[in-house]
Amino acid sequence: MPTRARVSQMCSRATWWNAPPLHALFQNINRLHPAQSVFPFPAACFPAPPQAHKVYVQDRLAQTGAAVWDLLDRQGAHFYVCGDAGSMAGAVEAALLRIIQEGQGQGPEAAAAYLEGLAAAGRYQRDVWLS
Repeated sequence: MPTRARVSQMCSRATWWNAPPLHALFQNINRLHPAQSVFPFPAACFPAPPQAHKVYVQDRLAQTGAAVWDLLDRQGAHFYVCGDAGSMAGAVEAALLRIIQEGQGQGPEAAAAYLEGLAAAGRYQRDVWLS
C-alpha cells in the first residue's frame, strides 16, 4: 500500500488525463485497507463530461468543511492543491480559509495565520501552474 508521502508524490504528478485512474486506485486502497485510508472521505474532483451542474473542488470542500477542519486541526492532515493557478487554486484556498475560519470561530486574519502555519510545517502545499 502506498504511504501518504507516496500518495502526495503521485497526486502532485497527476495530470488531467491520469487523475481519474489514480482516484480509482485510491478508492480500491481505501476499500482494502480502511484503517489506513489514504483519502478519509471521497473529496476528489476531476474534469467530467458536460453536465447540468458542474461540481468543483471548492464545492466539495464546502460540503465536507467540518470533516476537513477535523482532519487538519485534530488529526494533523496534509492538504495538497494541484492544478490550475489561474482560477482553481485561488478558489480552493478561499474555501479552505472559510473552513478554517468557521472551525476556529475567529476572523479571517486568524484563518490566514493558521494556513501560513500549515504551510510552514509542510502540511499545506501547492503544485499549481497557469494553463
